[in-house]
Amino acid sequence: MENWSRRRVPDLKSELSRRNLPKIGFKGALVVRLNHTNALPITLDGRKSAYAQQIRKFRERSLAQVESVNFFAKLPPEIRQHIWLLSLPGPRVLTMYSRADEDRLYFQESVRPPNPVTLRVCRESREVALRRYKLCFGTPNVYADFPGGDIIYFDSYMIPWKWTLSNSRSRRRSVPQTLSPEIRAELATVVHMALSHRLWIEYSNPFQYIGQRDGGVLRQELQKYEGLKRVYLFDDRRKKMDDLFCGHPSIGDPYFEKRPKDLPRDMGGPMVGYIGDDPAYDGWKKRNVEVRDNPAALGVLTTWDLKDLTSVEIEKGIPIARIVEMEWVVDEPCRIRENEDFQ
Repeated sequence: MENWSRRRVPDLKSELSRRNLPKIGFKGALVVRLNHTNALPITLDGRKSAYAQQIRKFRERSLAQVESVNFFAKLPPEIRQHIWLLSLPGPRVLTMYSRADEDRLYFQESVRPPNPVTLRVCRESREVALRRYKLCFGTPNVYADFPGGDIIYFDSYMIPWKWTLSNSRSRRRSVPQTLSPEIRAELATVVHMALSHRLWIEYSNPFQYIGQRDGGVLRQELQKYEGLKRVYLFDDRRKKMDDLFCGHPSIGDPYFEKRPKDLPRDMGGPMVGYIGDDPAYDGWKKRNVEVRDNPAALGVLTTWDLKDLTSVEIEKGIPIARIVEMEWVVDEPCRIRENEDFQ
């Protein structure tokens, strides 16, 4: 086995680059990363195959621990239906695909979470699951429960409601395209939305320059989603290559709690990137710097909460925005991922 501790840092980074692994860190961290992956396949297909085997073993171990309930069919229907309800998954992240038709939207199949297994166990379980889960956005096989917490995730751009489709033979001819009323009505039921880092970072400008955007502009662009209550800004910059084959994305815990109520006053308004010397905010600032390590998020969140609020927004309130970490997980049952008040 190669003794990486004797190699120079440029050699370590070169080997990490060849293995498609992160090259950031001190020499000790680079050595640990290389030693950890020595026994793993280097190629992308090899890694995918290795993780598929791990997931298969995980499922086999899980199934071995399951005890059959022979008297389930003899239980009262009300109890059986309650059990089926408890078996439904928690919030799922559905990644939107870049393609959109007038009467249909698309999801990325490679990272799409599976439909609830309750839909296909038996007739009774399916009837219970269909109370919450419906076919969504004109798709023939994707079930979602957006009012109940399922999250739509935009990786590169948000779905345009109006666009033009150019004729391949003549670029001068373009056909206007508009989402159908049915699709728009369904988008209005979306309560939770997630945006990738490369999307929301474009709104991190804290200054008012022409052509640049901030959190207030982002909030205004999302007003067409009438039912939106929470926006998750994914910090997905540190994707682990090994995690990409684990199943599908999920949300981690919020990086920090609600900001102090009088923070805008101390900051001097939404366009100032300086918090001040008040020791009351030392703990909050430390969590922002050490945990998030993303100062741009401060500008997005502050302008989201404060900039150009309309009278309607002040009266009805605006969606809550938080920075969260993206996690890649195997197909799993329901887990509690956040508190109801998002604190």
